Amino acid sequence: MLGQMQGQWYATDDPETQFTILGSERENTYSGAITGIDYLSVQEACGGFDDSGSYLYAREESSGESYCYAIENVDDLRLTLMFLPGGNMLEYRKLD
Repeated sequence: MLGQMQGQWYATDDPETQFTILGSERENTYSGAITGIDYLSVQEACGGFDDSGSYLYAREESSGESYCYAIENVDDLRLTLMFLPGGNMLEYRKLD
């Protein structure tokens, strides 16, 4: 599943918010400026969440903070994540 996420993405609600996934690293940018790097993995459970489905675990390089997202959809053009525990839906489109 992480293989399907490779490439450049932008947020549908703010196209200036973008990221590039290469291997297991995500480089986050805003208006072209790098805002941080995360290390990613796809897991069956994340941060106490273990319902059926897959989760994206992200750990920030600089702060060490970690985040969990439920993977709602990933295909060649769209990526939909649910930020946990808040439940905010995040929609991305592929740039390349």
